[in-house]
Amino acid sequence: MKTSIIVAVGDPLVHPEAMHIAAATGHTVIDVRSAEELRRVAGRGEAVVVDKHMASDIGGALGHPRVLFVAADPGPIDWQRAFKVGASEGFVIPAQAPELLRCLGRAEVLREGPSVSVGVIGAVGGCGASTFAVALARELGEGATLIDADPTSGGLDLLLGAEHALGARWNDLHLTAGEIDPGDLLSALPLDNGLAFLTVPRDQGALLQLTAADVRAAITTLQHKPLVVDLSMRLSDWQEVVSALSAVVVIVPAEIRAVSAARPLVDYLAVHMQGADVLPVVRHRAWSGLSKAEVERLANCEIIAEIPQANSLVKQAEMHGFTSCPRPLRRSVQAVLGAG
Repeated sequence: MKTSIIVAVGDPLVHPEAMHIAAATGHTVIDVRSAEELRRVAGRGEAVVVDKHMASDIGGALGHPRVLFVAADPGPIDWQRAFKVGASEGFVIPAQAPELLRCLGRAEVLREGPSVSVGVIGAVGGCGASTFAVALARELGEGATLIDADPTSGGLDLLLGAEHALGARWNDLHLTAGEIDPGDLLSALPLDNGLAFLTVPRDQGALLQLTAADVRAAITTLQHKPLVVDLSMRLSDWQEVVSALSAVVVIVPAEIRAVSAARPLVDYLAVHMQGADVLPVVRHRAWSGLSKAEVERLANCEIIAEIPQANSLVKQAEMHGFTSCPRPLRRSVQAVLGAG
């Protein structure tokens, strides 16, 4: 018999997010709207999620061993009320949705497969981050999902060679409410050799109004599956996405200007990834002038892997899509997966 998570949240802005996070654990969710009802059903819950509105109505300790307090992003958390109802931890959501989810715990059915969520971002534009993201998603195997988080992207489907694949694109989805079932979303996405992908529409007509909240909602919905997110600094508030990921790969060309741009980016991620992995990877191009050791010294980071120049891959991707991964690039991807 499944245990339950009780959601007792009065804030109309926080309530849908709290319900979605609780549902993502795989447990049965009991939605409670009054203090009287909460006291009646509290004993049936594995955990109880409350906010300041419900805490005020309760008026004292709930007497449950796992009470978790939530507040609307950016907070602050009303710790006085949290402690009064016996809460052991507090979270601002959606910013700390991954932390709340980890605290609540996933159901066994979600733990059967890997739960990798890796972002890939370039220190500068045009450095091959999208290509690496595709290679990484391919290496994760059938069942992985590739998410295009660049609102000005030409479309990762073109890089895959799957622009004619049928399925939902960003403009077809409304994920910010967080109410779509993971299975329904996956079945709606286009596929390329077992790889599900979410990218921009082919008939856009105008710039896609993609937001960080949209990307976070997609990650949260699909978090029980292996995910690769092609991150872009062109996405407004892209920093909000990184806390939903288990790792971020930073592609750094072995060139002075690129390394100069990489250092503050790596430093920022190291602070804001909240204990998750930051994985710098150096890319060598025909005109690159720096060695791996020089990149490490100038960027003040440890390089996880190196990507050699692969002239054939550029032509292959342009003419036929990313149909096969060159051995040197695959070794780089495997090094990243081993490090993460």
